Amino acid sequence: MKTNERTVHFYDLNVKSFSRADGVANPGCAPLRQVLATIFARYQLIGTELVNRPTLTVDVADASFDSQTGILCLLINRADGDRSDVTFKDFGSKGRRKGNKTKFEGVESSCHVVIKPTSDDRSALVLMTMGSGVSSAAIEKVLSIALATIKDDAGAQAIFRFEHPSGEQVAGKPVTYKVRYSFDCLGFKGTVLDEALSKGTFESMQLVAHKFDKFDSGGNLQIEEYSVGVRALVPETVTGAAIKNAFRHYMKKNAGHNYDQLRIRYKKHDGDVSVASLDANNLDAAFTKKEKIKLDVGLDEQQAALSPDIIGKMLALS
Repeated sequence: MKTNERTVHFYDLNVKSFSRADGVANPGCAPLRQVLATIFARYQLIGTELVNRPTLTVDVADASFDSQTGILCLLINRADGDRSDVTFKDFGSKGRRKGNKTKFEGVESSCHVVIKPTSDDRSALVLMTMGSGVSSAAIEKVLSIALATIKDDAGAQAIFRFEHPSGEQVAGKPVTYKVRYSFDCLGFKGTVLDEALSKGTFESMQLVAHKFDKFDSGGNLQIEEYSVGVRALVPETVTGAAIKNAFRHYMKKNAGHNYDQLRIRYKKHDGDVSVASLDANNLDAAFTKKEKIKLDVGLDEQQAALSPDIIGKMLALS
């Protein structure tokens, strides 16, 4: 990414409550800004690990909360040990040098996140800087982890416990029931794939994993990729959002499969067949509204703390 600009994607964050209590058809749900305020006050967001693998970590590096607006800002850092070392070229001498990344280090990049509750306090506008490899699923995960951690915290019960609709009391006190929350972060409709499908009909899709293995005993023949073919029973109903949601659901059930590309074949109205090739790790780019922001000064891909310049420009888009 360029040092003086960032691409920002737009999402809707929806919150839902549910309960196992008998006789509660419509569980109570605390206002979203109250939920965010409670999380920030009762849970240590900084340091939350969302992914912790031998060569990949994703964690919350910084966080801030504005009690007046209810806006929660997060800095999520992703360190990838499988990314190749960086090579620098001197424009004058034309000489090159390596960054000298060791096998124990990962290339780290940062994602700035703004979560701004809407007026009804049941959803929020989410803005994320892209290019770090952090997806919107990270927002759902960090909020879910936080609430699961503080669900029994005495100081957090205002968002978890509600009076039972029966009005029943015990020892002069209302009977209460407990709720849990779930989050869905959905991208504002983008154009790339939806436009492609609107001009034709979905034919098939391949999930592709690039992995080089020996095919013969001598190693002369090499396997370059593995793929899974997908077809639709009713192709006309397949939309970009349906593909994204289905892929995400499939990967949750098959976390060990490292598919890095989606190839979508669709037939245009003129009868020609086209193929859209998408980065499986960044499907948001094909589905989600985006804007570019220009920064006042050049910034590296990685930060240790929230950048006021980046956050300020993101808030201006909200």
